Amino acid sequence: MSNNMNVSSILEVNSQSIEHLRAGRFSEANEGLGQVLEGMKRYIQSSGPSESTDLGGNAMISEQQQPGKAAVAATAPFVLRTEDVPVRTGDTAKDAVLSLFARAFSVPVLPMTKGEKAASLMAFVYNLAFARHSEALATQDNVLSRALLGQAGKLYQTALRVASSHLEDEQSLDGFPCLLLATANNYAHVFVEQFDAQEAGKGVSMLHSLMKEPSVLREMPEEDYSFFESNVINFLESPLFSIAPAA
Repeated sequence: MSNNMNVSSILEVNSQSIEHLRAGRFSEANEGLGQVLEGMKRYIQSSGPSESTDLGGNAMISEQQQPGKAAVAATAPFVLRTEDVPVRTGDTAKDAVLSLFARAFSVPVLPMTKGEKAASLMAFVYNLAFARHSEALATQDNVLSRALLGQAGKLYQTALRVASSHLEDEQSLDGFPCLLLATANNYAHVFVEQFDAQEAGKGVSMLHSLMKEPSVLREMPEEDYSFFESNVINFLESPLFSIAPAA
C-alpha cells in the first residue's frame, strides 16, 4: 500500500480492515488500520496548519471539556456507523463485571468539516485500539495478551486525547456519543482484564460522567445507552471493582 493514501483509500482500507478483524486476521487488520491512521493524519495536515494531529501525551477528557459543555457548532449531518465484530473474551467472570463494546466504526465519505475530521481521527485510533484489544482476548499467549492490552489501553487514551484537544477549541463532538462512550468503556475493560481497579475505575468514572451529558441522553439509541448503563452498574456492584464514579 502506498504511503500517500488518498481520501477514498483511507475509507476503503478502514472497511477492509474491519472485515479482516471480523475474520480474525489480526495481522492484516492491524497493518491496514495503521495505514488508515497515518493517511488520516496526513490528510488533516494537508487541510491547513491550524488543524493539529498531535497524538502524544496522556490527556483525558476533563469535566470542563465534556460534550455539552463546549460551544455547539452547526455542521452538516455526519454519522459514524458501528460495525459488529465477534470477539472471544473467554472469561465470563470478567464479562459479568464489564462487557467489551465489540464494535468498530466506519466513517462516511470525506472531505469533512474540522469537527468531522476530529471525530474520524478519533474513530480510526479507536479502531486500531479495538484491533489490539480483540487480538489480546483471542490469543492463548499470556505474555502477548498483556503486551497487546497495554498497547490497546494507550491507544484508547490517545483517542480520548483527540476528543480533549478538539474540545479545547470549543468545537462540539455532538453527534458522536457512541464513539466517546465506547472508548471510555473499552479503556476500562482493558484494565478489568488486568485486574487494575484504579485504572478501570477511571474509565468507568469517565463513562458514567459522559452518560449524563445532554447530547448523549438526546442522541444515543436506547439499546446502546442501556448497554453502557449496565456496565457501570455491574462494575460498581462487583466486589473486586467497587470504585464509585465521579459525581
